Amino acid sequence: ADVSIEKLAQETDKLSLPTSVTVKKGKSNTFKAFVYNDGSLGIGKREFEMSLAANQNENRIRAKLISPKIVSLDEGERAGFVIQVVATGDAPVSNDASYQVLVTSDGQEYSSSGFSIDVEAAGFLGF
Repeated sequence: ADVSIEKLAQETDKLSLPTSVTVKKGKSNTFKAFVYNDGSLGIGKREFEMSLAANQNENRIRAKLISPKIVSLDEGERAGFVIQVVATGDAPVSNDASYQVLVTSDGQEYSSSGFSIDVEAAGFLGF
């Protein structure tokens, strides 16, 4: 999955993403986290790097960045990073899993946020 870059971004938060993501047991789901270069780091292109960190050790519920983790943005540009969440078939039905999202530029924190993962039962015949 590629990072999508928008030249004239309407959303101007440094980092925007859902606070909660739902995934069914035994399935995966993807969503986007958007990074906006608001110009606070100076003029010209800047590199932004996104990383994810689990808030607890839960091997059956995971999230990972599936797009490139580094993107170059000019002032006013916004990039959509693609994150995939996965729940194994034996994952507990809960909303206990959560991740921190950190965006850095030149090794310094630019913005951070987080999201929780809600695991739902697969339903009849696994659907």
